Amino acid sequence: WGDEAATSVYGVPYAGPSGDYSKLDILAPPDSGYPMVGDDNGDPLDPATLVITGDVSAFVYVSIAVPSPLGIIQLVDSANNTVGYLPTGYMKYVPHTCPACSLPSISFPINGTVFTDEELTNSVQASAGNYYIHAAFLRPLGDVNNSDDFQVWDSQVFTIE
Repeated sequence: WGDEAATSVYGVPYAGPSGDYSKLDILAPPDSGYPMVGDDNGDPLDPATLVITGDVSAFVYVSIAVPSPLGIIQLVDSANNTVGYLPTGYMKYVPHTCPACSLPSISFPINGTVFTDEELTNSVQASAGNYYIHAAFLRPLGDVNNSDDFQVWDSQVFTIE
């Protein structure tokens, strides 16, 4: 470099990230045990026998393998109508979790209270009935308006009294 008499221009080509990010899994592999519905100790519960009451609640546990620009956790009724977001169920920039570390998953409480807005300020109580959890995580470089750009998980049906 120092002995060159003329100025040289060096170019480094860059084509951007490569790979098909539209198929990238955000959630940890199913054999990790996540996502799941569990108790407050992180032990799995059978949604088919779960009844949420004033004294009984549960959590959705999700393990994130790849950080996501958006995570949505919603309560959906038996007619497939979205009731609202679980507490903390609308997250921008969802971090990676580490199953072998102290943060193996992120938890979201299921207690019948949901929020009707993305800011999680307008809460309502779900009426008695059968529900399931719909979790959707946007893949990197995905479009929030394209449902195919989300990795989705739906729980089994459970009951809120």
